[in-house]
Amino acid sequence: MNTGNPQQILFQRIKDILGPNLSLAETVAESLNISNDSAYRRIRNEKKLELEEFHLLCKHFSISADEIFNLHNQFIQFNFININENRFDFEHFLEIIYQDLKRLVKQNSPEIYFIFNELNLFQLLIVPEVAAFKFFFWSKSNFVFPQYKDLQFSLDHMSGKVLKLCKDITQLYNSIPSIEFMASETLSSMLKQLNFYYEAGYFNNVKDVLTLCDALTKLMDHLKLQAELGHKFGYGSNPDTGSAKYVLYYNDLLIVDNTVIVHAEQVHRTYITSNVVNLLVSDNQIFYNQNLQWAENLVRKSVLISGASEKDRNKYFRSFLEQIEAFRSKLIVKEPYF
Repeated sequence: MNTGNPQQILFQRIKDILGPNLSLAETVAESLNISNDSAYRRIRNEKKLELEEFHLLCKHFSISADEIFNLHNQFIQFNFININENRFDFEHFLEIIYQDLKRLVKQNSPEIYFIFNELNLFQLLIVPEVAAFKFFFWSKSNFVFPQYKDLQFSLDHMSGKVLKLCKDITQLYNSIPSIEFMASETLSSMLKQLNFYYEAGYFNNVKDVLTLCDALTKLMDHLKLQAELGHKFGYGSNPDTGSAKYVLYYNDLLIVDNTVIVHAEQVHRTYITSNVVNLLVSDNQIFYNQNLQWAENLVRKSVLISGASEKDRNKYFRSFLEQIEAFRSKLIVKEPYF
């Protein structure tokens, strides 16, 4: 529960968001179009914020006024990041993810939990072909964008800007320690989507589907090697032992939704997916604590497959590769798979 002066609480929240490497006074001054000295007076509570200034700061930093004033504390406020064909496409979506990660890496001791029953976004971005298909599938089937109605999938579908964003996001993701989960159905939705698109005629030929099978195999090999080494590294590059820690668990019972939990010294944030891709984002401390407790409980009931857990790691990744190969074999003989 927030207590104390709302103006002080607001500036503390902004400070937490900015992290230790950005100047609070300079950022506030720029946001309000005032001098640094005027910003300092407001930060020190020597001058009261005007209502319009308070509104501008809350809007600029996506801070809920309910949170600052402790209104309706039985409700949780979310920031909704949703993709829209005309106003907010995948390029804008990825740009927000990129900026969030840039701020996170500047925090002290950042760490992310990825609790997914399928491949998470950052895993998809590792191999460009996999990301290209998922963006196409989401645009055509999840959001039903009109311009995709008669389109067939092409590996050249992603623009150069989106490809660069994928690369930049992956580089930042690789610099942040993460705890991730996999399950027997991790690849199920992806393979079902590939099969449906093939049977529906959304591929030019079977070679494109086989290329995506190869890409999935490469992704599994990369994730397995990361798990073996216990740290992340760039796809197609030599492992760097100085990179961020990578902890991977296998759980086949308790993962029922897709959640990302971000924590650092000054950041405690929860991301919940909506309609597969859209994000609900909350900095509510109670909600964060509940989700973190759930994640820690999930760890205790899961099988560690990173580090020294060679037997279990080989077992589970072999099952993923067998799923891909079974799908590939059915494609080659042109028999329905599912």
